[in-house]
Amino acid sequence: MLVVNSGKEKGLETIRVESSGLRISAVFHRPIPGTFPVVICCHGLLSHKDSEKYRAIAEALVEQDIGVVRFDFRGCGESEGELSKSHVSARLEDLRNVMRSVRKIDGFNGKTGLVGSSLGGFLSILAACESVSEIPLVLWSTPVYLKPLSSRLRGSSALPFVPTEEYLRDLGKYRPEDNLDKLRAVLILHGTMDDLVSVSSAFTIFSGVNPPKELHVLNDADHRFTDSRAREFGIKATCRWFKRYLF
Repeated sequence: MLVVNSGKEKGLETIRVESSGLRISAVFHRPIPGTFPVVICCHGLLSHKDSEKYRAIAEALVEQDIGVVRFDFRGCGESEGELSKSHVSARLEDLRNVMRSVRKIDGFNGKTGLVGSSLGGFLSILAACESVSEIPLVLWSTPVYLKPLSSRLRGSSALPFVPTEEYLRDLGKYRPEDNLDKLRAVLILHGTMDDLVSVSSAFTIFSGVNPPKELHVLNDADHRFTDSRAREFGIKATCRWFKRYLF
């Protein structure tokens, strides 16, 4: 289900998507009138659609005549659901439903891109691997393995809830590294100062996907790309990549 209403910001519309009976909150940045591709932004584990980074990415992409959807996974931001039940499988279903809803946007030309950071990048890989059409990807600080995370989270206070065994098992359910050869047009951005996701994941992804592909390892970037120069570089690279492979 897709409902679009005018937003307060110029060119911004609110989108509500239903996923597993839950309302998934999203906003759509509409570019110039006419037809356009759409990039969907996928935030990380404890983030949300209104993060400063994703707002900046969306504004920059719209200037390149690309529509952008930012959304909250279930249990995050303004979406319905419980964060404790917002595991990988549930979030993948949310992303699938957002992708279906994008097809109904007036002016959408049928070409979709995905940009994700951390868990959002992992989910972008999964969604692109199962898509029948080619989806260009931009991956920020993205892991290729999640099973080790289950050990770190068991008994840890890193999450604002106590993860169930089902939640932890779900982290190791998916192995996108076995399907990376299905992907092409992938840009990978990672920082040497990332203390949450090893830069080795970036090299694994880069080695597995098909060209065209690019890998940028930034010395000043941490997991969230909080350094302003690193973030600016990442945003410009993201725009350049989608401008090249969505038109």
